Amino acid sequence: RATSTAGATARIEAPLDYGNVNESPAGVTGGLAADRTAGFDFFRFGPHHRHPTSPAALSAGPKGHRGNSGALFFLDRPMKIHSYTDGFNLYYGALKGTPYKWLDLWKFCQRLAPRACEIERLNYFTAKAHAQPGNRCARERQRIYLAALNHHIPNLDIVYGQFRAHATAMKLLTPGGTLEQRELTGRGDRIARINTRLFDAMPRWRTDPGPTVHVIKIEEKGSDVNLATRLVHDAHRGAYEGALVVSNDSDLGEALRIVIDEIGKPLWLVSPYRKTAGALRIHLKSKPRVIYESTLKRSQLPTPIPGTKLTRPRKW
Repeated sequence: RATSTAGATARIEAPLDYGNVNESPAGVTGGLAADRTAGFDFFRFGPHHRHPTSPAALSAGPKGHRGNSGALFFLDRPMKIHSYTDGFNLYYGALKGTPYKWLDLWKFCQRLAPRACEIERLNYFTAKAHAQPGNRCARERQRIYLAALNHHIPNLDIVYGQFRAHATAMKLLTPGGTLEQRELTGRGDRIARINTRLFDAMPRWRTDPGPTVHVIKIEEKGSDVNLATRLVHDAHRGAYEGALVVSNDSDLGEALRIVIDEIGKPLWLVSPYRKTAGALRIHLKSKPRVIYESTLKRSQLPTPIPGTKLTRPRKW
């Protein structure tokens, strides 16, 4: 039992379970174990720290915490947090090739946030897609999806970067015709990953990687910078009490460090990929949260969007 200086008494049942709050492979609910008998929500930020025992550690007030290495928060209401989602990182890491692209960002982020937290504002970072050969409908599908998000989620900010397409000359990854081009095309990403590993393992390929070919290179610019800038700026001006970041972009490492270590805000990272970038993991005080298929399945937008004629695209 722990007693605060205000005289309230409460029990801390268990530290935070760093699995997903409502999702797991077995469908078992994890997350916060809290006791609210005295009107407080207790949870800990950091997996390796003991409960405080001194009155000073228990007297921080409604928003108090014990530094950045591990904190015990006292809240008589849900913690207000903001989410920051890298749209293309989420798409290519968790949504591409699945039937769950009609994603309700609010449901998705709320499921991945700690149970004692409430998403107050969502920030979604993306760029308007260009029509591409073999995928002419991509731009229209994205337009419908973004319109659906805007109509369905009132506390959502969509921040746009930009696509840049330009011609350039690059070395072919298949040296000396070892694999026929039709095989490379037909087997797609898997064979490209195999070739990349072979390239790293064979030094002679570095000096003679194959013929130079002209390609159209399409790059998405600005989303990582926009996300990092807004995340740090919002933390400095006290816009949120905690942050949920959905990305695995290693370029965000310094922004995470500033928010967690210098400003002292609790931050939870959701990695759309199976392996979290080391440049991000090194700054975290808790394990990265995992996106399960069940999380995506239960976080879909209604179709049609109420009050509109917006429906999920048929071929998506």
